[in-house]
Amino acid sequence: MKLLRLFGLLVLFWALACKGFDWPEPLDPNAGSKAGAVFAITGTNPVDGAGLIANNTQIVVNFSETVNTGLLSYNSTAGSCGSNNLQVSADEFVSCIALTTPVWGSGQMSLTMTPTSALANGTTYKVRVLTSLVAVSGKTLSSIFTTTTGFTTAPAGTLVPSMVSPSEGATGVSINTALIINFTHSVSTGTLTYNMAAGPCTGSLQMSADGFVNCIAFPSHVFMVADTQLTITPTVALNYNTLYRVRITTALTGAGAEMLAGNFTSTGFTTDAPPALTVSLASPADGSTSVSPATTLNLAFNHAVAVGTVTFNNVAGPCTGSVQISPDGFSTCVGLNAPSWGGGNTILTLTPSSALNPGALYRVQVTTAVTGAVGNVLASDFVTPSGIGILISAPASLNVFSSNSQNMLVWPTVSGATSYNVYFSTSAGVTIGTGTLIAGVTAPYTHTGLANGTAYYYIVAGANGGNIGTASSQTSATPVVSKTIFVTSTNYTGALGGLTGADATCMTRAAAASLPGNFRAYLSTSADDAICRLLGLSGKLGANCGLPIAPNLSAIGPYVNRNSVQVAASLQSFVSNTLTAAVGFEESGASAGSVTPFTGTANGVQSGANCSDWTDNAVISIGVVGSATSMGASWSSNGNGACALLGLLPISPIYCVAY
Repeated sequence: MKLLRLFGLLVLFWALACKGFDWPEPLDPNAGSKAGAVFAITGTNPVDGAGLIANNTQIVVNFSETVNTGLLSYNSTAGSCGSNNLQVSADEFVSCIALTTPVWGSGQMSLTMTPTSALANGTTYKVRVLTSLVAVSGKTLSSIFTTTTGFTTAPAGTLVPSMVSPSEGATGVSINTALIINFTHSVSTGTLTYNMAAGPCTGSLQMSADGFVNCIAFPSHVFMVADTQLTITPTVALNYNTLYRVRITTALTGAGAEMLAGNFTSTGFTTDAPPALTVSLASPADGSTSVSPATTLNLAFNHAVAVGTVTFNNVAGPCTGSVQISPDGFSTCVGLNAPSWGGGNTILTLTPSSALNPGALYRVQVTTAVTGAVGNVLASDFVTPSGIGILISAPASLNVFSSNSQNMLVWPTVSGATSYNVYFSTSAGVTIGTGTLIAGVTAPYTHTGLANGTAYYYIVAGANGGNIGTASSQTSATPVVSKTIFVTSTNYTGALGGLTGADATCMTRAAAASLPGNFRAYLSTSADDAICRLLGLSGKLGANCGLPIAPNLSAIGPYVNRNSVQVAASLQSFVSNTLTAAVGFEESGASAGSVTPFTGTANGVQSGANCSDWTDNAVISIGVVGSATSMGASWSSNGNGACALLGLLPISPIYCVAY
């Protein structure tokens, strides 16, 4: 009965198996760590199955990813292979050959080994890598790697070359590399020939990128190590990202008549990719200011440029092209003349078709449409970070007028300046570098808080952002507590000798009373207004007294009479006839009484008759006079008076005012 039950169970299990029952897989404790574990040997050199290999060859093992090099172990002396995870053997790994310190390359993904001594001739060697050598990522080989058939060295007496540098299959090789080739025997150096000029391949040594249709040129060579090692360098740099192979023909023989078994052709090596194209503004340097409006701009590239990829605005307008110069963030660009090239197409000179705008800040943009002659590209559009500021010219003039504890400055506007910087010092010779800066002002500017009696020296320069223009010439002024006005103690005819004679008269009267400073007569002519003359200027107030802009008359003053009483708070008081006291006193301090000085002036400007511009004393000639006792409009315009008494005698004094 028990046997029948056992037989029934067996039948049941068999039936379930036949129906395709899915039995659960046993759990693998390492399953999680193996997931995605792709780490492998991608190749060796000499390749598996290769023959006629030089007995001084190097051995290369390539990996699929970066190796944890600290785990590498190998035989440094010949003997038992043991547990070393890198092994080279001629007897199925019973024993291993000795290796010098291996060299890692290509991001620790390529291992080059050099046997300590020459390999045996006519012998097959295999390479083995154990699973204890793992990737940096922790991934392991799926199993022990062993070359299937290995490589076989050439028989004794055969001349065999091997590539030392660049090694077989090498990538990222410098375009300026030299070739180093080892031979198993000394070479008959006279049998070495090669292309002296690039062209169709000739000679016993050839190097080519097109299957040996054309070969590169070599200028010379060097044999070393008893003529077993050849070093030879191409005449010109190799092309980027190109596979080159070396061929050695049977025309090359050993010094002992050893022969190649056949033409040798290397696996080849690949040069590195061209570096990214870069560009900089060589001149003017980025961040430069005070650049000439007629400047040219030079761009410097790190490699030759494909000239046809450079395009630009032929005329000013919306920005187009791969090279742009703009003052407004590349909304509009300047027009350029045809650019010129230098330095083997590495220096690009740009010439604007018209002068750049003073004060403007220009930036240069080179887009990724510009490429190198070898196909290398910019990583991104290049834009000068700071830009270049175009020169702002110096103001053509600078006038400074003194007052009580302050000076008023006036200068003309300059193209391109959005504001102005004033630089001052109490010592002559002020410069932008040495002066105290007052930034961001406009004319007229009043410099306040000054020490009376101290001379202040000024220059001014236009500014536009960080772009500072050329400074004006230096001008100075000395603030004073007040300025004096008096009536001359002497009467004159209208024939004063013009304004020049009248001013000389004022200086004479001031000197007689020991009054310091410079004085002018308060007189107007057909060409000059009295108020302009009190600024030390000439011309008409309506024309800004010859200044580039209207002066601030309220900033000049106050004016006192010889009794030290304030007559006018400022020059504006003379114009508006708002005197606070009558002039009333002579240069000596004596009362002038009710005299009527010549003026030819009303409201600070020429008005009415003026004794023919103060050159006439004829009986019938007249001139406008004022009243020395008045504080209103009549102080300077109190009707007409004769230019002389009886056409001969002095009749009126004049006002004299310090300026």
